[in-house]
Amino acid sequence: MPEDDDPIRSQLRQATETLLETLDTFASSGRLDRVEQLANRIDELSSLRNFPAELRKAVDVSSKIMRNAYKQKITDLIDLAASMATGSDIEVKTAILNLINEILVKAQNVGTDAKFIDDVKCRVARHRPAQSLPDAPFENCSVFSAVEISRETFAPKTMPDQDWRTRRFNKPPLTVALLGKPYQTRNWTERGFVLTDFAQVPPLGAKLHAELRCDIAPDFLAKCWIRVTRCDPAHHLVAVEFENASPIGSLIEQITATALNI
Repeated sequence: MPEDDDPIRSQLRQATETLLETLDTFASSGRLDRVEQLANRIDELSSLRNFPAELRKAVDVSSKIMRNAYKQKITDLIDLAASMATGSDIEVKTAILNLINEILVKAQNVGTDAKFIDDVKCRVARHRPAQSLPDAPFENCSVFSAVEISRETFAPKTMPDQDWRTRRFNKPPLTVALLGKPYQTRNWTERGFVLTDFAQVPPLGAKLHAELRCDIAPDFLAKCWIRVTRCDPAHHLVAVEFENASPIGSLIEQITATALNI
């Protein structure tokens, strides 16, 4: 019986063509998780006895799409890391560079050219932040030690951990609008944050309505009430706590989603 008349081969042909089209769509949108799943599915189909001979090249096409997807994702993440100035955004920048190294291994395994691999390694090393001293918001207070955050420890699933809830981040800074005027955070936690550049420091206990934004999570916007808990007029610093539910969990999720494109 000719191959074209074999219903099994016909179904395999249609399934493979559909998978390739879907694979290319996910590759264009940077969804590496789905690209990898679909590429594995094509490999599984190609091993079947009735797989059409003329579609054996589909495996090569799948590998090429996956290589291009890895390269594009790595390029996008390097551009994101490069946009963060040296000495700032240390926590997120380190997480992004660690993720690039993970994807680079996968790209190498599917035959990405050595020149691209070597170039990425050099750029990652160039953008890797140097270890910096902790940033203390006030004199005689607890000091935050910058901790390198890997993809796993920065993932949303770790957010409920007590370690995350007590950790103080000095990067990336948040923009906080109070009475229409923007202020930058010096550091932030799950409970609140420290603001800088106050010309006139508000009194202790003052309750203010705030809008929070973050440049590297463009979809993030939180409107909330905050309460002033500490002041340092000499350095124009104000520490505040959230009056109600904290929006920081949503912020961490969106920072991670932006970095990983999920």
